Amino acid sequence: MAESNLEVMDLNKSSEVIESDGVCSTYDKKHYCLFCLKPFSKMARHLQYVHSSEREVAIACSFPKGSKQRKMQLDNLRHRGNFVHNASVIKTGKGELIPCKRPPKKAQGTDFMHCAYCQGLFTRNVLWRHMKVCKLGPEGFTPKPGKNRVQSLCAFAQPVPSHISKKQH
Repeated sequence: MAESNLEVMDLNKSSEVIESDGVCSTYDKKHYCLFCLKPFSKMARHLQYVHSSEREVAIACSFPKGSKQRKMQLDNLRHRGNFVHNASVIKTGKGELIPCKRPPKKAQGTDFMHCAYCQGLFTRNVLWRHMKVCKLGPEGFTPKPGKNRVQSLCAFAQPVPSHISKKQH
């Protein structure tokens, strides 16, 4: 098997910490833009000002600020941009994966899987929990018990690494 240099965005990196009213927030996580494939920490702002002419961004920005519909549309664009980036990282075997939720401990790239519905990257341990509440999943769908069944469903959403042939024999 080919050796890979996949890294996962680290939670413990030095970062900008902003404290207000006793609440600490870190703003160091970058998301990749679906249209220009560059990382940004304020994705909604970037999409609104730079890509407002794109059809999907215009639809998202047509909803009032703070509404559930707007948040869901922008989250979908953010997940899809991260998915494109993660797919290229997995294909080349080099780079940093962008998960939806950073793990508290250092993790390997093989510990993660993409959701089949929203294309968000989650650890295998919590993927089943996310699938139960994924907003883009089919209405009324409840997966059968067992995290392996969820993982097999999501296995088809995974990008194919470069060392695996795409041809069927």
